[in-house]
Amino acid sequence: MLPEDIRVFGNGGVKERNSVLIEGEDGFILFDPPGEKTVAQLISESCRQLGKSVRIIVYTHHHVNHLLGASYFPEGIICSHETTMLQLKEKEIDLGVRLPNLLFSSSIEIRCCRGWLRLFHCPGHTVDSICGVYGDILLGGDTILENSPPFWGEGESTTYLRSLAELSSLNISLVIPGHGKICGRDRLSIYVDYIEKLTNSAWYILERGGEPDSCRLPLSEFYPNYLRVMVPEFHLANLQTLSREWIARTQRKETS
Repeated sequence: MLPEDIRVFGNGGVKERNSVLIEGEDGFILFDPPGEKTVAQLISESCRQLGKSVRIIVYTHHHVNHLLGASYFPEGIICSHETTMLQLKEKEIDLGVRLPNLLFSSSIEIRCCRGWLRLFHCPGHTVDSICGVYGDILLGGDTILENSPPFWGEGESTTYLRSLAELSSLNISLVIPGHGKICGRDRLSIYVDYIEKLTNSAWYILERGGEPDSCRLPLSEFYPNYLRVMVPEFHLANLQTLSREWIARTQRKETS
């Protein structure tokens, strides 16, 4: 059960993300703005009923589907990791995206009704990914997905594992994922197991002269409930990224 000052807006599906509304003393904090107008309207109505507006909007990373919804809440200050701003400028992401104006490098704390929401850098899914902790609840962003394997197409497997180790050290009992249903902290160990097994298997093939394209290890071997997963392309993308990591590691060895 979630406390009364936290509300989650989402349908538990892969495509639609979860937007989390946390009540503060002088307004709401919106963690991951919605992309759908109907969801934004639900959030606005919830704020209106409680007589408060959205004070701070949190970008969890630079992917456009996690940014566009900020336009529905023009009064909100936008908070993100400093790398998110760099990614937006480097990739020339526009499409009417509002730029963040409250940046942090390692972590930041925001006062809420029951204490402090701590936002912190948690790279892996992307270089700029962040997570949040409020009490014993982890706000996972796309670092944690309930209904999909982890995905680090723009990140790096060892970085992801370091971030998961940090998350595993936290005293949390519930996880609100970026996509999917609210789940327990066991999702963290499932992710670690998946990345470690997939990495070891891919390295084994590549170390013995196998071609990167031969690393087509079955999703079912590492993610037993794969039939519920609507995006198996994440799994293939992870294998392709591991191949690139292997090539980069081999080149570093050759030049050292």
